Amino acid sequence: MVISSCGTSAGDGTLISTIPSTTTPTTSTSSTTTTTRLPTTTTLPPTTTTSLLEGNWAKQPLVAYDDWGGMALGWWDGTRWVQVDAETVLPVVGGEDYQVALLGSQAILEGGPPQNTGCDVVLPDAPMPGIQFDDGNALYTIVDDGQGGERFVSGVAISAPWNLRPRPVTDGETHPDLEALAAGLLAERGYTADAVNLVQAVDADLDGDGTIETLVVAEQTELANDMSDVYSLLFAVSPAWDEAVVVVESVIPADDTGFPASFRVSAVADLSGDGRMELVVDGQAWENGWVTVHELTQAGFEHRIGAGCGV
Repeated sequence: MVISSCGTSAGDGTLISTIPSTTTPTTSTSSTTTTTRLPTTTTLPPTTTTSLLEGNWAKQPLVAYDDWGGMALGWWDGTRWVQVDAETVLPVVGGEDYQVALLGSQAILEGGPPQNTGCDVVLPDAPMPGIQFDDGNALYTIVDDGQGGERFVSGVAISAPWNLRPRPVTDGETHPDLEALAAGLLAERGYTADAVNLVQAVDADLDGDGTIETLVVAEQTELANDMSDVYSLLFAVSPAWDEAVVVVESVIPADDTGFPASFRVSAVADLSGDGRMELVVDGQAWENGWVTVHELTQAGFEHRIGAGCGV
Protein backbone atom coordinates (compact mmCIF):
# COMPACT_ATOMS: atom_id res chain seq x y z
CA MET A 1 0.00 0.00 0.00
CA VAL A 2 1.30 3.46 -0.92
CA ILE A 3 0.43 6.29 1.42
CA SER A 4 0.85 9.92 0.45
CA SER A 5 1.96 12.20 3.20
CA CYS A 6 3.08 15.68 3.92
CA GLY A 7 2.98 17.75 7.03
CA THR A 8 4.67 19.44 9.92
CA SER A 9 5.94 18.78 13.37
CA ALA A 10 4.85 20.34 16.63
CA GLY A 11 7.00 22.66 18.70
CA ASP A 12 6.96 20.18 21.57
CA GLY A 13 8.89 17.68 19.47
CA THR A 14 5.98 15.53 18.29
CA LEU A 15 6.00 14.76 14.59
CA ILE A 16 2.64 15.36 12.91
CA SER A 17 2.27 13.42 9.67
CA THR A 18 5.69 14.52 8.45
CA ILE A 19 6.49 10.92 7.52
CA PRO A 20 3.82 8.27 7.09
CA SER A 21 3.88 5.46 9.61
CA THR A 22 4.83 3.00 6.90
CA THR A 23 8.14 4.77 6.37
CA THR A 24 9.01 5.88 9.87
CA PRO A 25 12.37 4.44 10.95
CA THR A 26 12.18 1.42 13.25
CA THR A 27 14.02 3.35 15.93
CA SER A 28 12.32 6.64 16.68
CA THR A 29 13.83 9.93 15.59
CA SER A 30 14.41 11.04 19.13
CA SER A 31 15.27 14.55 20.27
CA THR A 32 17.54 13.64 23.13
CA THR A 33 19.51 10.96 24.81
CA THR A 34 20.71 10.79 28.37
CA THR A 35 23.44 13.16 29.42
CA THR A 36 24.59 14.11 32.85
CA ARG A 37 25.52 17.69 32.19
CA LEU A 38 24.84 20.39 29.65
CA PRO A 39 26.16 23.94 29.67
CA THR A 40 24.59 26.30 32.16
CA THR A 41 22.04 28.79 30.91
CA THR A 42 23.59 31.82 29.25
CA THR A 43 21.94 35.22 29.66
CA LEU A 44 21.06 36.52 26.22
CA PRO A 45 19.55 39.73 24.92
CA PRO A 46 15.90 39.59 23.85
CA THR A 47 15.00 38.79 20.28
CA THR A 48 15.55 41.77 18.03
CA THR A 49 14.54 42.55 14.48
CA THR A 50 16.95 45.48 14.15
CA SER A 51 17.97 45.47 10.50
CA LEU A 52 21.54 44.39 9.82
CA LEU A 53 20.90 43.84 6.14
CA GLU A 54 18.94 46.10 3.87
CA GLY A 55 15.91 44.48 2.33
CA ASN A 56 12.21 43.78 2.52
CA TRP A 57 11.96 41.56 5.58
CA ALA A 58 8.94 39.98 7.24
CA LYS A 59 7.83 41.26 10.65
CA GLN A 60 7.80 37.63 11.78
CA PRO A 61 10.88 35.68 10.60
CA LEU A 62 9.21 32.91 8.61
CA VAL A 63 11.31 29.79 7.99
CA ALA A 64 10.66 27.75 4.82
CA TYR A 65 12.33 25.40 2.39
CA ASP A 66 11.80 24.51 -1.25
CA ASP A 67 10.15 21.11 -1.75
CA TRP A 68 7.18 20.20 -3.98
CA GLY A 69 6.38 23.86 -4.52
CA GLY A 70 7.60 25.25 -1.21
CA MET A 71 7.02 24.29 2.42
CA ALA A 72 6.79 26.62 5.42
CA LEU A 73 8.11 25.22 8.72
CA GLY A 74 7.20 27.97 11.19
CA TRP A 75 8.67 30.99 12.93
CA TRP A 76 9.80 32.49 16.22
CA ASP A 77 7.27 35.11 17.30
CA GLY A 78 9.51 36.70 19.93
CA THR A 79 8.30 34.49 22.76
CA ARG A 80 7.74 31.01 21.27
CA TRP A 81 8.14 28.84 18.19
CA VAL A 82 5.06 28.66 15.97
CA GLN A 83 4.65 25.44 13.99
CA VAL A 84 2.89 25.69 10.62
CA ASP A 85 0.01 23.32 9.88
CA ALA A 86 -2.52 23.08 7.05
CA GLU A 87 -4.69 25.87 8.54
CA THR A 88 -1.90 28.33 9.37
CA VAL A 89 -2.05 31.81 7.88
CA LEU A 90 1.55 32.67 7.12
CA PRO A 91 2.80 36.01 8.53
CA VAL A 92 3.95 37.34 5.15
CA VAL A 93 2.27 39.21 2.32
CA GLY A 94 4.59 38.22 -0.52
CA GLY A 95 7.73 39.64 -2.07
CA GLU A 96 9.76 39.49 1.14
CA ASP A 97 13.47 38.75 1.07
CA TYR A 98 14.87 35.57 2.60
CA GLN A 99 18.35 34.68 3.74
CA VAL A 100 19.52 31.16 2.92
CA ALA A 101 20.76 29.02 5.82
CA LEU A 102 22.80 26.22 4.23
CA LEU A 103 26.27 24.95 5.04
CA GLY A 104 28.81 26.45 2.65
CA SER A 105 26.35 28.84 1.03
CA GLN A 106 25.13 32.41 1.39
CA ALA A 107 22.36 33.92 -0.72
CA ILE A 108 19.37 36.25 -0.60
CA LEU A 109 16.17 35.04 -2.25
CA GLU A 110 12.88 36.75 -3.03
CA GLY A 111 9.75 34.95 -1.99
CA GLY A 112 6.47 35.00 -3.84
CA PRO A 113 3.03 35.34 -2.26
CA PRO A 114 1.92 32.78 0.35
CA GLN A 115 0.26 29.85 -1.37
CA ASN A 116 -1.13 26.47 -0.40
CA THR A 117 1.32 24.79 -2.73
CA GLY A 118 3.54 22.74 -0.46
CA CYS A 119 3.33 19.03 -1.27
CA ASP A 120 0.32 19.47 -3.55
CA VAL A 121 1.96 17.32 -6.24
CA VAL A 122 1.61 14.15 -4.19
CA LEU A 123 -1.16 15.17 -1.82
CA PRO A 124 -3.45 17.61 -3.68
CA ASP A 125 -6.35 17.24 -1.25
CA ALA A 126 -4.35 18.56 1.72
CA PRO A 127 -1.82 21.16 0.53
CA MET A 128 0.39 22.82 3.11
CA PRO A 129 1.15 26.56 3.26
CA GLY A 130 4.29 27.30 1.32
CA ILE A 131 6.44 29.99 -0.23
CA GLN A 132 7.75 29.83 -3.77
CA PHE A 133 11.24 31.33 -4.16
CA ASP A 134 12.73 33.01 -7.19
CA ASP A 135 15.63 30.51 -7.05
CA GLY A 136 14.72 27.46 -5.00
CA ASN A 137 17.88 25.68 -6.18
CA ALA A 138 19.89 27.96 -3.88
CA LEU A 139 18.46 26.01 -0.94
CA TYR A 140 20.06 22.73 -2.02
CA THR A 141 23.53 21.31 -2.19
CA ILE A 142 24.89 17.95 -3.34
CA VAL A 143 27.36 16.17 -1.07
CA ASP A 144 29.27 12.93 -1.03
CA ASP A 145 27.11 10.45 0.85
CA GLY A 146 30.17 8.80 2.39
CA GLN A 147 29.35 5.50 0.72
CA GLY A 148 30.43 6.08 -2.86
CA GLY A 149 27.44 8.09 -4.01
CA GLU A 150 25.86 11.53 -3.76
CA ARG A 151 23.09 12.99 -1.67
CA PHE A 152 20.92 16.10 -1.92
CA VAL A 153 20.82 18.19 1.25
CA SER A 154 18.23 20.91 1.84
CA GLY A 155 18.72 24.03 3.91
CA VAL A 156 16.11 26.62 4.86
CA ALA A 157 15.39 30.27 4.10
CA ILE A 158 14.32 32.82 6.68
CA SER A 159 12.93 36.32 6.15
CA ALA A 160 15.12 37.92 8.80
CA PRO A 161 17.74 40.69 8.57
CA TRP A 162 20.14 39.65 11.34
CA ASN A 163 23.41 37.77 11.01
CA LEU A 164 22.51 34.08 10.83
CA ARG A 165 26.02 33.07 11.84
CA PRO A 166 27.13 35.17 14.82
CA ARG A 167 30.01 32.69 15.31
CA PRO A 168 31.99 30.52 12.87
CA VAL A 169 30.55 27.25 11.57
CA THR A 170 33.25 25.04 10.11
CA ASP A 171 33.89 21.52 8.89
CA GLY A 172 35.05 19.31 11.73
CA GLU A 173 37.43 16.37 11.61
CA THR A 174 36.49 12.76 12.18
CA HIS A 175 38.84 10.79 14.42
CA PRO A 176 39.00 7.49 16.36
CA ASP A 177 37.50 9.00 19.53
CA LEU A 178 34.37 10.02 17.62
CA GLU A 179 34.21 6.59 15.98
CA ALA A 180 34.40 4.96 19.40
CA LEU A 181 31.64 7.23 20.72
CA ALA A 182 29.43 6.37 17.74
CA ALA A 183 30.08 2.64 18.21
CA GLY A 184 29.06 2.93 21.86
CA LEU A 185 25.84 4.78 21.02
CA LEU A 186 24.98 2.17 18.40
CA ALA A 187 25.68 -0.64 20.88
CA GLU A 188 23.23 0.95 23.33
CA ARG A 189 20.65 0.61 20.55
CA GLY A 190 21.36 -3.04 19.85
CA TYR A 191 23.65 -2.50 16.85
CA THR A 192 27.10 -4.09 17.03
CA ALA A 193 29.75 -2.78 14.63
CA ASP A 194 33.49 -3.49 14.42
CA ALA A 195 33.91 -0.26 12.44
CA VAL A 196 31.70 2.84 12.27
CA ASN A 197 31.31 4.99 9.15
CA LEU A 198 31.41 8.73 9.96
CA VAL A 199 30.08 10.85 7.09
CA GLN A 200 29.85 14.35 8.58
CA ALA A 201 31.34 16.51 11.33
CA VAL A 202 30.50 20.19 11.90
CA ASP A 203 32.04 22.47 14.55
CA ALA A 204 30.16 25.44 16.02
CA ASP A 205 29.65 27.26 19.32
CA LEU A 206 25.87 26.96 19.30
CA ASP A 207 25.02 28.81 22.51
CA GLY A 208 27.82 31.38 22.64
CA ASP A 209 29.45 30.05 25.81
CA GLY A 210 32.88 29.88 24.20
CA THR A 211 32.91 26.07 23.91
CA ILE A 212 32.75 24.37 20.52
CA GLU A 213 30.12 21.69 19.96
CA THR A 214 30.87 19.08 17.29
CA LEU A 215 27.91 17.66 15.37
CA VAL A 216 28.60 14.20 13.95
CA VAL A 217 26.71 11.88 11.60
CA ALA A 218 27.53 8.16 11.63
CA GLU A 219 25.79 6.36 8.79
CA GLN A 220 25.71 3.08 6.92
CA THR A 221 22.33 2.80 5.29
CA GLU A 222 20.23 2.36 2.18
CA LEU A 223 16.86 3.97 1.68
CA ALA A 224 14.33 1.25 0.97
CA ASN A 225 11.00 -0.02 2.28
CA ASP A 226 12.45 -2.88 4.30
CA MET A 227 16.04 -3.09 5.54
CA SER A 228 18.22 -4.66 8.21
CA ASP A 229 21.69 -3.92 9.54
CA VAL A 230 21.61 -0.15 8.79
CA TYR A 231 21.98 3.04 10.81
CA SER A 232 22.03 6.83 10.63
CA LEU A 233 22.86 8.60 13.87
CA LEU A 234 23.30 12.35 14.40
CA PHE A 235 24.88 13.20 17.74
CA ALA A 236 26.79 16.06 19.36
CA VAL A 237 29.81 16.21 21.67
CA SER A 238 31.41 19.04 23.62
CA PRO A 239 34.30 19.38 26.09
CA ALA A 240 31.72 20.83 28.51
CA TRP A 241 29.58 17.68 28.50
CA ASP A 242 30.13 14.32 30.17
CA GLU A 243 28.43 12.34 27.39
CA ALA A 244 27.44 12.57 23.75
CA VAL A 245 23.91 13.79 23.04
CA VAL A 246 21.85 12.22 20.26
CA VAL A 247 19.78 14.58 18.11
CA VAL A 248 18.02 12.16 15.71
CA GLU A 249 18.50 8.48 14.91
CA SER A 250 17.46 5.57 12.75
CA VAL A 251 19.09 2.34 13.89
CA ILE A 252 17.98 -1.09 12.61
CA PRO A 253 20.13 -3.99 13.90
CA ALA A 254 20.87 -7.09 11.85
CA ASP A 255 18.25 -9.11 13.72
CA ASP A 256 15.48 -6.59 12.98
CA THR A 257 13.83 -5.06 9.91
CA GLY A 258 12.37 -1.64 9.27
CA PHE A 259 12.29 1.47 7.12
CA PRO A 260 15.58 3.35 7.46
CA ALA A 261 16.24 7.07 7.32
CA SER A 262 19.28 9.20 6.56
CA PHE A 263 20.21 12.44 8.32
CA ARG A 264 22.54 15.36 7.63
CA VAL A 265 23.25 18.68 9.30
CA SER A 266 22.18 21.10 6.57
CA ALA A 267 22.64 24.37 8.46
CA VAL A 268 23.68 25.87 11.78
CA ALA A 269 22.07 29.28 12.06
CA ASP A 270 20.42 31.78 14.41
CA LEU A 271 16.79 31.48 13.34
CA SER A 272 15.28 33.31 16.33
CA GLY A 273 17.54 36.35 16.52
CA ASP A 274 18.67 35.69 20.09
CA GLY A 275 22.34 35.03 19.33
CA ARG A 276 22.03 31.26 19.78
CA MET A 277 22.31 29.06 16.71
CA GLU A 278 19.76 26.37 15.95
CA LEU A 279 20.52 23.09 14.18
CA VAL A 280 18.77 22.42 10.85
CA VAL A 281 18.54 18.73 9.92
CA ASP A 282 17.78 17.27 6.50
CA GLY A 283 16.08 13.87 6.75
CA GLN A 284 15.32 11.38 4.02
CA ALA A 285 13.61 8.01 3.81
CA TRP A 286 12.26 5.96 0.92
CA GLU A 287 10.28 8.49 -1.20
CA ASN A 288 10.15 10.90 1.75
CA GLY A 289 12.02 14.05 2.70
CA TRP A 290 11.76 16.50 5.57
CA VAL A 291 13.58 19.34 7.32
CA THR A 292 13.52 19.97 11.07
CA VAL A 293 14.93 22.63 13.39
CA HIS A 294 16.42 21.69 16.77
CA GLU A 295 17.58 23.90 19.63
CA LEU A 296 20.18 23.12 22.29
CA THR A 297 18.61 23.39 25.75
CA GLN A 298 19.35 22.21 29.26
CA ALA A 299 17.55 18.97 28.41
CA GLY A 300 19.49 18.33 25.20
CA PHE A 301 18.46 19.05 21.62
CA GLU A 302 14.76 19.80 21.41
CA HIS A 303 12.75 19.76 18.19
CA ARG A 304 11.11 23.12 17.43
CA ILE A 305 9.60 23.25 13.93
CA GLY A 306 9.66 21.10 10.83
CA ALA A 307 7.92 20.05 7.62
CA GLY A 308 8.20 17.31 5.04
CA CYS A 309 6.66 15.59 2.08
CA GLY A 310 6.56 12.14 0.51
CA VAL A 311 4.54 9.22 -0.73
